[in-house]
Amino acid sequence: MLTPYLNQVFHADALAFMQGLPDACIDCVCMDPPYCSGGVK
Repeated sequence: MLTPYLNQVFHADALAFMQGLPDACIDCVCMDPPYCSGGVK
């Protein structure tokens, strides 16, 4: 079980952080992408 990660909030680079987690261990991801960051207009 991932007890150290239970009920925790992490502020990290998502790809780098998730590479260290075991497969199929994520139930929910809440994120806030940078909207209006100069993409397609």
